[in-house]
Amino acid sequence: MRLARTIRFDASDLNVFPQAAEEGEWALPGSFVFSAMQADQITGKWKQAFANGFVGCESHGFSTLVSVATAKPGDVAVLEASL
Repeated sequence: MRLARTIRFDASDLNVFPQAAEEGEWALPGSFVFSAMQADQITGKWKQAFANGFVGCESHGFSTLVSVATAKPGDVAVLEASL
């Protein structure tokens, strides 16, 4: 199975998001994180995360960029258990 994995070309994610994902984490599109927030609460770094962030499955931090990587069956099982 092929899944998204965070990558970091520079330190910008450390500055623009409330929390940055670690490099190399499996990631998902991050929009579900905001489902319980009101529109007026999504400002500043949270707005940046909403517009441009993938969420890391381990740290729950955000990453601007991901690459597609092959996940082993064991990786998928760990991810399913964490969701």
